[in-house]
Amino acid sequence: MSDPAGRLHMEAAPGALNRYRFGRRATDALLCIECGVYVASVIEADGATLATLNVAGVALPGFEGRTPEPMTYDHETDEERLARRKARWTPAVLVESLLSA
Repeated sequence: MSDPAGRLHMEAAPGALNRYRFGRRATDALLCIECGVYVASVIEADGATLATLNVAGVALPGFEGRTPEPMTYDHETDEERLARRKARWTPAVLVESLLSA
């Protein structure tokens, strides 16, 4: 999920997220080191951090009964892919610090 008009603040303990880069090596997939769940994808572009958040399995108000819309971006060049992400992904902050109780 992403919202270019929104803001995403992610906080995790140091070392709690593993960063993985797939084939094109353009984005970091953030994975929980304990359970392996995919949390988000993050890019750095023009001095800003942008992200998409994995909300699969989360009951978000307003999304009940919505039919998923599969998307295929195989035809995009690297430049087109970056432009789409810069236009559609959510401005984000990732803070790696000890979580307070």
